[in-house]
Amino acid sequence: MSDLTVLTDLRAIFDTIDQETILKGSRPYCNFRIADTYGQWRKGWAVIEKYPEAETYQGKRGGDRQSQKALAVTANAFTWDAVSKETGRRNISIKSWVELAIRIGKGKDKFQTWAKEAKDRFLGQFERKLSAGHKDIPEISCKIKPIIYLDTWDAWLPKQSQCDLLITDPPYCTDIDDIEEFAQSWLPVALSKVKPAGRAYVFIGAYPREIAAYLNVSLPNQILVWEYRNTLGPMPSYDYILNWQAILYYHGSDAAKWKDDVLLDHTAVQNIGQERPAQHQWQKPMKLAKMFIQQSTDEGDLILDPFSGTGTFLLAAGLLGRNAFGCDISPNMVEIAKKRGCKSDKDL
Repeated sequence: MSDLTVLTDLRAIFDTIDQETILKGSRPYCNFRIADTYGQWRKGWAVIEKYPEAETYQGKRGGDRQSQKALAVTANAFTWDAVSKETGRRNISIKSWVELAIRIGKGKDKFQTWAKEAKDRFLGQFERKLSAGHKDIPEISCKIKPIIYLDTWDAWLPKQSQCDLLITDPPYCTDIDDIEEFAQSWLPVALSKVKPAGRAYVFIGAYPREIAAYLNVSLPNQILVWEYRNTLGPMPSYDYILNWQAILYYHGSDAAKWKDDVLLDHTAVQNIGQERPAQHQWQKPMKLAKMFIQQSTDEGDLILDPFSGTGTFLLAAGLLGRNAFGCDISPNMVEIAKKRGCKSDKDL
């Protein structure tokens, strides 16, 4: 079987998986990682060919000391830092390439070895993801049951009435190919739905490109920060670990004063832990959602969310006696939101 045939077969399998996961509200699970994994494997073997001692790493901690111990050589014989300086790459990246190359199989031209490993690895991950499911989702009892629609933002949002609060968590630049075009398309429409006396909170990623894309569309009154704990993963060599998200805060020219007087809830940086358990990796904390809604609205006010996801903002609004309406493009997300306490437009 030729390399081209192997690759074509793999892509067909992963295209099917990706389409299923997109429909269920998740990011494409396989194809977006295949090219990167293949590239890392080849880079790993390029390092090993030039620095054979790198093969002694084999995924173990210890770096230089592990290599020295395995080879019983002097400290200058082989160091990851030396490879890093020569290649211009971070040593932690180089180690991960080498680890992957060794685990998959020797020889940078053994494409079919890589293809089999990739297929087994990604299919195994996908099966584990499916088996985990969304079990035992607790239902939230709301004063006013929020309504969620299975629809796209551009079909749903223009039909909505002017709202007292728009609060939403749109897809990030890691999920959108052209974040600049995306921000330009939806944000002006959404802000036009906010009353002159209303407010808006738009959660976005902490990526410079994403922040710039949104600021180029509409400058907010303030940029707030949601800080959360994120200490997982290896220590980066150059960049800082992202443990925050930006919240673009807008208020209309006729906006009233705050509805509450809790001083600490009005600081621009809020440190509130991520929701546990959660039905989605970026599900926002109910405490944070309720805080913003209490600060900016009264009971009976209208709240909109054009990217509802698992329904956290809608449910927080319903708990506090606000009328909340939202939409999401994913049938799976809408189903989860219903299980958590939302009502589908199909049930009206």
